Amino acid sequence: AGGFKSVREIYRALLRETARHGLERFDPETPSEYRDRLRPHLPGAAAGLTAVTDRYILERYGERKHTPFEIGETAAAFEKIKSALTAEK
Repeated sequence: AGGFKSVREIYRALLRETARHGLERFDPETPSEYRDRLRPHLPGAAAGLTAVTDRYILERYGERKHTPFEIGETAAAFEKIKSALTAEK
């Protein structure tokens, strides 16, 4: 889904998409804090937000490489978030 090569790429796409909907991440905000702030705006996508954020944290800070299957799962979660963003506006 989406042709992503890494979870970090998916997270960057998430940041772009949420910013387009007026929900940009604040500079001092951690990924976990940002996820928690987004949740009330996207109640139907809470699980997806958690999946994308947790895997991003593992890849970015834990230097964990995800398998193609995990990247695909994360991309699918991102697609659900995108759909929820569109439905909210």
